[in-house]
Amino acid sequence: FKEIFWLYREGLYSKVIFVPLKEFYFSDFSEKSWYGVLQGGDYIFVLALMSMGILILIFAIINYTNLTVAQTGFRAKEMATRRLLGSSRGELFMRLILESTVLTLISFAIAVFAAFLFAPFVSELLQRKLELVSFISPYTILISLLLILLFGGSAGLLPATLISNAKPVDVVKGAFRTQTKMVFSKIFITFQNLITISLIALALLVVWQTYHLIHAPLGYPTHGRIVIDVEDLSQENIGTLRNEFSQLASVKAVACSQSSPFEGGNNLTTNYNGVSIGFQRFVADPAFVEMYDIQILRENNLSDSKGLYLSERALMEMGETMDLEYVTTSHEFFCFPVAGVIKDLVLYNITLPPKPMTWDIRKAEDFEWGIWTLTVQTQGDHWAAYKQVKDIYEKVTRQEFTGEFIEKQISETFAPQKRLSRIVSLFAGVAIIISLLGITGYVNLFRATT
Repeated sequence: FKEIFWLYREGLYSKVIFVPLKEFYFSDFSEKSWYGVLQGGDYIFVLALMSMGILILIFAIINYTNLTVAQTGFRAKEMATRRLLGSSRGELFMRLILESTVLTLISFAIAVFAAFLFAPFVSELLQRKLELVSFISPYTILISLLLILLFGGSAGLLPATLISNAKPVDVVKGAFRTQTKMVFSKIFITFQNLITISLIALALLVVWQTYHLIHAPLGYPTHGRIVIDVEDLSQENIGTLRNEFSQLASVKAVACSQSSPFEGGNNLTTNYNGVSIGFQRFVADPAFVEMYDIQILRENNLSDSKGLYLSERALMEMGETMDLEYVTTSHEFFCFPVAGVIKDLVLYNITLPPKPMTWDIRKAEDFEWGIWTLTVQTQGDHWAAYKQVKDIYEKVTRQEFTGEFIEKQISETFAPQKRLSRIVSLFAGVAIIISLLGITGYVNLFRATT
């Protein structure tokens, strides 16, 4: 690898790691899998999803317990009568546990039906196809039955204990009913509301944080800018597109470049004074500099057109100051006079730190390897402008239009965060519904027994 692979030859990597395939999906390496050769998963996301599911399950158990305790006045009379007719406390206890277990079994059957019914929607939400049929096996059936027994017993434990221990004398006097309402119901309702409020706060926090990530400042304006890949088009078609786009009243400017800030430019890793530095190389015309409000902090006013601009981050990693005049590296194509210094930009999205950059600013006609990217700045109704740009592109090239607003490109990089915010909001909504049902049921029972 040190002889044939530039990442190792330049010293960026120094070892080779083998990862078993069965461990790859949730490993850190799955996020770095090149070209999507293998699909990876987000372990933290799965844990968050599982945690919310377990929280809702606990919430439902507490809600059931609360409602059951609230109606102990009715059940205690029944159980007191059974006690007088000869039933033991153990028999009454198991009868109540059986009731909660049967209810859990019925709920499980409804949940399985709902899972199959909403599987397409959930698959779209998770961006993963759910194969529920393949999940059915003797092992999963056994686990499900054990969980039904566990949750059914957990939900009915407290009501069964309270009701089976009721003394016929306390039931007749009404002391038992008052005691259970005054103590246990208040505890459960308080805990229930606490969980609901926490989930609502979490949903708001996740939604706000996702919005902040998408709209965080990157050092350049993004609104109303359509990025179009034209690398595979002929220079004649590119010239025609530039002219026709410029004639649209909805288009403010058209800029030419090789790559865009979202795409990150072209990587050029070289060794500078014994330090390996990965520079992102941009070639752009003056219209691009103006459209993206690229701030030039220092201008050296070179007469030589071969000079390049360096970013602040580049100077920092090179260990140089803003008065640097010439760059000499181990790379034969990376020796040039410094034309000036440009303010740092955040490439791709806000989660990445600024990278070292070089800027080659010249007329589009002087690009060595042609124009790769057109950026169209729209004005007025941006979506109407997008449609006009799309129609012109498809008419000139007879190809499908793939241009996108750079805002949309950035937003799509946060698809996992947006998916998580929708899921958390969905769980918060379920918690609110369960809470309202529980409180409504409890109030009705309370009125009926007072």
